[in-house]
Amino acid sequence: RIIEKTDEFSSVSEMVSVQQDDLEDWVKAQKRAKKNITLIGDAAHKTTTQAGLGATGAFLDAVELAEELVLNNQNTKNDEEDISRKLRAYERKMKQRATFYLKESLN
Repeated sequence: RIIEKTDEFSSVSEMVSVQQDDLEDWVKAQKRAKKNITLIGDAAHKTTTQAGLGATGAFLDAVELAEELVLNNQNTKNDEEDISRKLRAYERKMKQRATFYLKESLN
């Protein structure tokens, strides 16, 4: 049944679209960072299932987030503003990596 439903598509890239309004999610992410909330893994970015990057993306996100919050802790105050800055730095790195993997998964 699943194959019957997907036969109308000639490729995975036709099944998954990268839409301009996806960028609005990142604007919302910036607002979340100001509240010291962020996302990791599939909650933060999407790829096609064929890419096999679900768990890998979550692990990479977790490592990058930990690096920002813990390892890059020299000369920081760890106050609310500092934590927000670290979350935005993590999100910039994650967005760049996630965008690359998304584009690759569509090829």
